[in-house]
Amino acid sequence: MAIEWEPTYWDEFRAYIRAKDALGLPICTLGLLKRKGEIPEDLKRVTLESLKSAREELDNSRFRTYLSGLLSRTLPSKVTEKLIPNIDVAIRILEGEKPLTENLYEDLTRFFLTAFNKLVKECRPLEEKVLGRARSSTTYYP
Repeated sequence: MAIEWEPTYWDEFRAYIRAKDALGLPICTLGLLKRKGEIPEDLKRVTLESLKSAREELDNSRFRTYLSGLLSRTLPSKVTEKLIPNIDVAIRILEGEKPLTENLYEDLTRFFLTAFNKLVKECRPLEEKVLGRARSSTTYYP
């Protein structure tokens, strides 16, 4: 019986999904907080976990991870330089340590949305490669 190894792009795809969560969840969560004044506890928990995990991985300069490598390749350097500070601000807002002002909301939303869109655009070939491999040849996909 032969051992079948996962292609290396699977690790990069997992990093892409984590990055997509870390950039996309704050957009939704901060939007809810702005409009409704509160966030469902489970959404808040998931968003905080995603942000803290990404921050910890990006802040660890001792080793380069798939996540940090993916973000440095797909996002402009001016965005990656502001990533950790903006993640920190979003964490403080969600933990109730900092109020969400109109200007702060606009700045954070613009930042995370720009980074999210750039990430999705740059990683589209990777996503298509992984999804294409998962599809069977007998299933019709429009």
